[in-house]
This record gives sequence, structure tokens and C-alpha cells, in this order.
Amino acid sequence: MSNAELLGKLATFCKLISERCFFVIFGGFAVDGHNGAFTRNHADIDGICYRKDVEIIRDILKQMGYQTVLSDHIEEPGFIYKFGAANKEKIFSFQIADKAGDDSFTISFYSFLRERYPLYFLNPEKVCIGNVCYPAVSKDFLLLLKQRQNNFFNEQKVKEPEKYKNKIDKHKTTQQDIELLQSLLRR
Repeated sequence: MSNAELLGKLATFCKLISERCFFVIFGGFAVDGHNGAFTRNHADIDGICYRKDVEIIRDILKQMGYQTVLSDHIEEPGFIYKFGAANKEKIFSFQIADKAGDDSFTISFYSFLRERYPLYFLNPEKVCIGNVCYPAVSKDFLLLLKQRQNNFFNEQKVKEPEKYKNKIDKHKTTQQDIELLQSLLRR
């Protein structure tokens, strides 16, 4: 699917969700949104939502014609940490955040479980590519996540070189995103 098609899917999603619940985009679409233009081809759209809103978002994705799949974390079977939506291809992926009582939240990714961050990291910033605008996480939070991902790839390169061979392109993209975010933060 092309970037333009993905952007159209995101525009439709934003229209359907309106103000029904909280979500923000992160990952490549957020990086490029902060840049104001695409820097590369994207395979999917990554989002973050609160656990209490998972069913609202799944219902919207179903309205769009997607099936959704919940995923357990590899380190804690039974703990749902993300869900994805796809028809023939994976289109949307949402990490699930849990609010903590001290102005923070926890979130899990494949490479880590229940990391805690300040709640303000999820304050949405309006970004646009062309005439499609959407809420994205801050450049600071994106940079932090990309640096964590870079560290994970560097560790995998040493500890699991066979697995890393399949991640080389993703690692290069992560490094390019880090450079772009650092440049955007200096402006």
C-alpha cells in the first residue's frame, strides 16, 4: 500500500473517531508528520491508546473493514499490550497505555514490558502531511523511543546476529529517524 493510501486510511480513521476517545500516532507517521512530508515509504500506521478505549478503536477499525487481533506480550502471556488491524495487510497497530496514579503511564513494546513515562509525553501535537492532520506524540518522546529501538537493534546485532539479519533495514530506518528528529528539535 502506498503512503498516499495509508494517509487516506488515517484520514478516514480520524474522521470516524472524531472526539470519541484518546489516541496519538507515533512511529514513522509521527516522525514524518512532524517533518510535514514523507521521508520514506511506510508499511503501516502506529498508534497509542488507553486500555479503556481499546474497544472503541476496535469498533472503528471494524467499521473500516478490518479484523483486529489482540497480542499478548512475549514476557507475560495473558497481558495484552497491543492490537492490530488488517485485511490482507497489516495497516494499523496500537500499543496500549495504562495510566498510573502519579501523572505517568506505562506502555509495553515487543522489546520491553511496562516501562513508565511521564503522562505529558502523550500530550498530542497536531501534525499534518498535505491536508491530512492528526495527533502525534511529541518529538522528544519519539526520539526517546527511537533511541531505545536503536539500542535494542545494537544489542541484537551482537547477541543474536541471525535474527538481526532480518532487521538491518529497520535498524537503518530507525537511525535515519533519529537524525531527522534531532534536526527537527534543533530548529
